[in-house]
Amino acid sequence: MPDDTEISPAAKAILDVMNYRPAVDYDESHVRAREIVSLLLIIALSDIAIYRGEGFAGYAALTFGLPILLLIGVPTKRPKLSTWVLGLLLAGATARLAWCGSGLSLLSGLVVLFSFSMSLVGRTPYVLHAAVFASQTFAAGHHGLNHYWTSMARVKPSARVQNVFAVILPIVTVLCLERCSSSRILTLRKQSTLD
Repeated sequence: MPDDTEISPAAKAILDVMNYRPAVDYDESHVRAREIVSLLLIIALSDIAIYRGEGFAGYAALTFGLPILLLIGVPTKRPKLSTWVLGLLLAGATARLAWCGSGLSLLSGLVVLFSFSMSLVGRTPYVLHAAVFASQTFAAGHHGLNHYWTSMARVKPSARVQNVFAVILPIVTVLCLERCSSSRILTLRKQSTLD
C-alpha cells in the first residue's frame, strides 16, 4: 500500500511549476518602457493576425512576431540552449503555417510558442510543465497587470490614469469600429454592384 506522502511524478511536476518564483520579484522590479511597448505591439499583432490574417498566414505572422516581441519585452531574460532550439522550431512552424497551414500545425506552433516563452524565463520546457505553464496564462496576466498598475502608481501617484483611459479608450473604440464598419459597407456596396 502506498504511503500518503508519496506523490506521482505528474503531480510533482505540476507542483514544481505552481511553486515557481521568478528571479526578480514583481513587487521589487520597475516596469520598463520596452515592456509596455512590447505588450502593446503583442496586442496589435494578435488583433491583426486574428482578425485580418486571411487564414493561416495571419497565424504564421503571429508565430513569427510573438517570439521576437517576447524576447524584447521580457524583463528577466535567461535564454538557454533550449530557447534557441525552440526558436528554430518556431521558424519551422511559421514556415509550415505560411506554406500549408492546418489546425494541427497551428496547435503545434502554439505549443512550441508556450515552450519558448517558458524557456525564455529560465524554465526547462518539459511537456507537462508547458501545459501547466500555458494553463496559468490568464492568472499570470492578471498578476502582471496589477504589477504594471502599481508601478505606474509609484512613478506618478498624483496622476489619474484611469480618468485618462476613461476618455481615450471610448474614443479609440468608436474610431476603430467606425473605420471597420465603413470599410465593410464599402465592400458590401462593391459586391452588390458586381451582382
